[in-house]
Amino acid sequence: MIPMEEDRMTGTSYPAITPTDLSEFQVLCPTDIKTEDEIAKQLDFFDKSTLANRAKINKSQTLQKSLINQIF
Repeated sequence: MIPMEEDRMTGTSYPAITPTDLSEFQVLCPTDIKTEDEIAKQLDFFDKSTLANRAKINKSQTLQKSLINQIF
């Protein structure tokens, strides 16, 4: 099943969503501080996880290059 966003994408060299399609999306906002704080904590966790994963990828790529250089 194709997500709705992908269903609306147009363009030949890269998929894009038109401003009209974008204006039809609804974004729900939390109505209380407790929910806002929980969402903020989750987003912070995702951000930190992403940064940690990028650092691991960079270290892995550096190690890979080093090993390749040792072999050749």
